[in-house]
Amino acid sequence: MKNGKGVIGVVHAPVLGETFFGVDQIGSFVKSDKIGVEKISVKEYSDSDSGLVLVCSRSHLDDKTKEFMSKFSDPKTISMGSSLKFMLVARGDAHVYPRFAPTMEWDTAASQVVVEQAGGSVVNVETNQPLTYNKENLRNPFFICYANKSNN
Repeated sequence: MKNGKGVIGVVHAPVLGETFFGVDQIGSFVKSDKIGVEKISVKEYSDSDSGLVLVCSRSHLDDKTKEFMSKFSDPKTISMGSSLKFMLVARGDAHVYPRFAPTMEWDTAASQVVVEQAGGSVVNVETNQPLTYNKENLRNPFFICYANKSNN
């Protein structure tokens, strides 16, 4: 962490045989047992696009999340646990991950670096600013993880 912002993040997914890592001002990558190391990046999209892929938590699909998802045209949803939701956005397999349930800094810090260095963002729902770290209260605000959202 530097000035409340992550500068290096690593997320390991042993079941998938993959390790994701992001380094500030260098980029994000995935190391796979099958293909070695490759650079990853988010997809560009517009909120009006039909069929966007939204990632949600298996255990936190509440009314607020459903309401947020209903704003998209014919969204496809993927439900899973853990920080792998962020990695789907970072590698371009999903467009949006809304989180309207409690998380702590250690749940998101590494993943946020990977997403941001892949070209996406993780923003506070109320301020639309990136999540910050090493706060006195380590609980995160609700957030949305976006791929590369165009202004169309």
